[in-house]
Amino acid sequence: MTRDEFLEYIKENYRCDGNLDFELSEAEHSDVDGDFIYENKLYVIGKYNYALALKDKSGNDATLRFSIYGTALKQNITPNDYELSNYDNFDYIIK
Repeated sequence: MTRDEFLEYIKENYRCDGNLDFELSEAEHSDVDGDFIYENKLYVIGKYNYALALKDKSGNDATLRFSIYGTALKQNITPNDYELSNYDNFDYIIK
C-alpha cells in the first residue's frame, strides 16, 4: 500500500493522539533491520523492517510491525563506491 493508505490504515485501527505523520517519518529515517533485495549498476531496491508503538482502539499498548520497500538511484563517487540518491519508499507491507 502507499504511504497515505498506510497512514489511513493506522488511523482506522489504532488510537492516534499525536502527529502520526511525524512519528512515521521518524521511524522511516531510523536505523533498522533490512537490506537491498535487488541491485544493479543503476539502482537498488531495499526492504527494511519497522515497528511502531501504538495504542489499540481500547487504549492497550500495541506494536505494529511492517516493512517498507524503497528504490534509489546509484550515484557513482568512485569506480568502487557509490551513494544513493532519490530514495523513495513505494510499498508499505503490514506483517
